[in-house]
Amino acid sequence: MDAREYFEKGKEAFRSEQYAEAGKLLRKAGSLGVRDALMFMAMKADELNNFGVMSDKKGNRMLANKYYQNAIQLMPEDDDALLNLAQNYKDEGRLQDAISLCLDAIKISPQRYRGYLIIGDVFYRVGDFDRAAEWYIKAYNYGYQGIERWLMENGYLGR
Repeated sequence: MDAREYFEKGKEAFRSEQYAEAGKLLRKAGSLGVRDALMFMAMKADELNNFGVMSDKKGNRMLANKYYQNAIQLMPEDDDALLNLAQNYKDEGRLQDAISLCLDAIKISPQRYRGYLIIGDVFYRVGDFDRAAEWYIKAYNYGYQGIERWLMENGYLGR
C-alpha cells in the first residue's frame, strides 16, 4: 500500500468510528510523507475533544467521556483529551485512572500545570495533604497561581 492509500484508509476508519485503527493508518501515511494525514488526525482528535467539552457543559458526562476516549484512541498524545478525561474520572471517584491519565499527559507536556493540579486534587480528596501539596507545588511552579494561598496558609511554600 502506498502513502495515499494509507491516508484514505485512515479517513475511512475514522468515518467508521474505528479510531485506534484510524490513528495507526494516518500515522503510517504521515511517516510516508503525507502531511495532510497528520493534520487530519490532529484536527479530528481536537474535534472529538471539543465535542466532549460541549457534552460536559451540557451535563452529559458519559457522552463526554466517550468523546475524550475516542480522541485518545485516535491520537494518544492528545493531552487535552487526557486531562479532560482525568478530570472527569477524578470527579467520578476513579482516582487511580485519573492519576494514570495525568501522568500520561505530563509525559507529553510537562510544562502544563493541569495534570499536576488534578493529581494534587486526588490526594487532597483522600486526605493526604502532604502528597497533595507536593503536586500542588508543581502546578504552582508551572504557573497555576490559584493554589498559592492554600500552600502558604498551610506552610507548604517557602520550605
